[in-house]
Amino acid sequence: MDLKSNRKTRFPGKNEELLAEIDDRKKFKPHRRTRFPGGTDVERIRLLEKEEQWSEFPPEKEQRTQLPFRLPIRINPPDVDLDQPVLKTNIKTSEVVQLPAVRVESPWNSYISLRHLERGGQVTVAYTRHVPVRMVTIKEILSDSFMELRKCQHENLLAIVEVYRFQGVFFVITDYTVITLKQIIAIPLPLEESHVSATCRQVFEGMQHLSRFGLCHKKLDSSRVLFSPDGFVKIAHFDECRTTESAAARSLGTIAIEMMQNGIPPEDGKFVLKHPDRWSPEASNFLEITSWGTLNEIQKHRFLTVISPTVMVPFIHLAGWDTIESLSLKTLDSDTGSPLIVSG
Repeated sequence: MDLKSNRKTRFPGKNEELLAEIDDRKKFKPHRRTRFPGGTDVERIRLLEKEEQWSEFPPEKEQRTQLPFRLPIRINPPDVDLDQPVLKTNIKTSEVVQLPAVRVESPWNSYISLRHLERGGQVTVAYTRHVPVRMVTIKEILSDSFMELRKCQHENLLAIVEVYRFQGVFFVITDYTVITLKQIIAIPLPLEESHVSATCRQVFEGMQHLSRFGLCHKKLDSSRVLFSPDGFVKIAHFDECRTTESAAARSLGTIAIEMMQNGIPPEDGKFVLKHPDRWSPEASNFLEITSWGTLNEIQKHRFLTVISPTVMVPFIHLAGWDTIESLSLKTLDSDTGSPLIVSG
């Protein structure tokens, strides 16, 4: 059976006219890029397409992505002597600060007094007259012996913010603290060894920093150990310092044993616990060393472990509430008009 087909496939090898027609088409379209897979020009075409894509971006973005051939970083190999050697210091937590000048004017032009507090000595709580409002503590000092101590910046020392001189008296402005260690010891909630260790560690850090300047605190006790709201210890009244070659650790032992015995000081100057079974052997050994040793002897003692200051936050809040409740018993004297003084 004959089948009619419209197929127009022709093979050029048998038709000379068709071959001539194909040659003419190539002459009219010399730039045609049609390529069959597997040809040698495939990779060249791909590269051309990438070049066209990159050319679409503006030249500014291309410049931003370019990196210098050599980065301007100076590298100090370990075996090469430096032209300018790095200065070394033994004071790890000290900071180089520019001390503000003493302002010869009344501090009450900048601060408003709130009330008096007993913090190892009478101080005044005040706040700034202008925004941002900030709470501060103001202490009056007759001598200028504290001036050099402004350089002793440390997180466990009460920072001096400003100094005023007015009518022959120095007014020292310091950070505001919420409670004293003496007030914390007075609350009925007993302290555990972790609380004593955390507090003694911070007191030790502040004492050691003073000793690096050849100073030691003459009257360091629980009333001069203050706390910020987040549990950090601030040693106050460090203007009551004297020069010394080696700082004794005895005052730190006194603070520790008072915390362990609910405020009872050591009898006859002996650091012996009444109930040693409640404390670890490291705690007893720590007290024994502080009775005769210096800060260097206890620097690496296991009792002074690094514990977060936040463990003291519940005691700070409880002591604060206890202080507020006691205010009802300490009102102003209507006859004399004396100011309210809250003991700490």
